[in-house]
Amino acid sequence: MLVSEAIKILQKYYDPEQEILIDWVGVETFDGDGETTPEIWKNAVDVIESGKKGCLDVDYISAMVYESQIDVALMKADALMDEYRDKGMSPSDFFSE
Repeated sequence: MLVSEAIKILQKYYDPEQEILIDWVGVETFDGDGETTPEIWKNAVDVIESGKKGCLDVDYISAMVYESQIDVALMKADALMDEYRDKGMSPSDFFSE
């Protein structure tokens, strides 16, 4: 994808303050031997963009979102417990005998 296309898509569909995940790869990443010509790189980009040999790892992203949900819930629970401790409460205050 051309950088100019990516910028247009981002400007059209996303608020500048919105958090999104972006990953990109430029030709310099794979041109260590100097043999990746513009023609070779364009062909590789076309193949990947057509979906024939490349994809975003949605399963990994999904797992990270799930893990983050757990982390945030635990942080909220810890903050709530700190708040209760600051008020002089203990876990036994929540259980009936």
